Amino acid sequence: MSNASEKPQVVPATKQCSICGEEKSTTLGFSLSKKGKYGRNSACKKCDVIRQSKRRQTCAARTIIFAALEARCWKCKKTKPASLMGRDKHRKSGLNAACKACRASDPYTVLAHSKRPGQATMAITKEELGTFLALHSGLCDNTGCQKPATHTDHCHETGKVRGRLCNTCNMGLGAFGDNPQILQGALEYLLRHKGPTS
Repeated sequence: MSNASEKPQVVPATKQCSICGEEKSTTLGFSLSKKGKYGRNSACKKCDVIRQSKRRQTCAARTIIFAALEARCWKCKKTKPASLMGRDKHRKSGLNAACKACRASDPYTVLAHSKRPGQATMAITKEELGTFLALHSGLCDNTGCQKPATHTDHCHETGKVRGRLCNTCNMGLGAFGDNPQILQGALEYLLRHKGPTS
């Protein structure tokens, strides 16, 4: 129940820009924003465009910095310039873990990018991947799933490759910490609360 003493917010005709300080029309001079006061940005449209441009230039400068770095390839163990490593936006350095030459020589080699200390990394050869794909026609190794296998699953303790999974199943196992007891409990929970089937 809403408070009866609350009054609707009155939007003023003009608003002051937080950057240039100019007083401008609230509806025409400021872009919409869910977080901003009166549902508008704190900066006027002109200042906001300049601010966005500066952000893009900063990002471009970071990319140039990465291009000047060197990195060590995990496969050939050689330190190479960033231009020979390739980019990977998911890694902190912004560079791939393997150099372009190593990836080109065996494109099916997969490295587990371990983010937790103590996790084992894994690699799968072209032959092993071919075996997994042949066994399940490229489908997820979870027999209850019919999606294409897109990820190589491995044990985080031993590094042993377990099979090929779709993104959903791979993320699901990770979310449950690869713990069979938790997965069993989740299955029992789903079955216990299963609605009537048609």
